[in-house]
Amino acid sequence: MSDFEDALQVAVALAGGASVIVSENIEDYRAAPIRVVTPQQILAELGLV
Repeated sequence: MSDFEDALQVAVALAGGASVIVSENIEDYRAAPIRVVTPQQILAELGLV
């Protein structure tokens, strides 16, 4: 990943055992080894919209 802050968020998410990152800007996470979804996607998956 080329953006340090995005890479840091991925590293922390993986270290913390997260299975997904929620972000408005999922394009920045294309190379992430973790699933990344938009807030709208996660709300829909949780049945909250």
